[in-house]
Amino acid sequence: MSTLRWFLAATPIFAATLAPSCVTTNPCDDYVDYICACHQDDPSFDCATLQTTYADAPPDLQDECAVQLDDQQAVDSEAGLDCAY
Repeated sequence: MSTLRWFLAATPIFAATLAPSCVTTNPCDDYVDYICACHQDDPSFDCATLQTTYADAPPDLQDECAVQLDDQQAVDSEAGLDCAY
């Protein structure tokens, strides 16, 4: 098999292997998902408002979301709330 043919045959395999590692998550999406799943009955949180507030969050807001998620998970852990979202 020529080098060019091998390269063309192997390229999709390499791309598929690397693609998942390039995917980044938005901390605001994680925060909203956690709150909506774990605090759906808590009147302190309004899932719809959070979704609107944090939709397409800019990078500076994403840092804030990461901190809020960590803080909320710590509070929930201390309170004995174990939520797999």
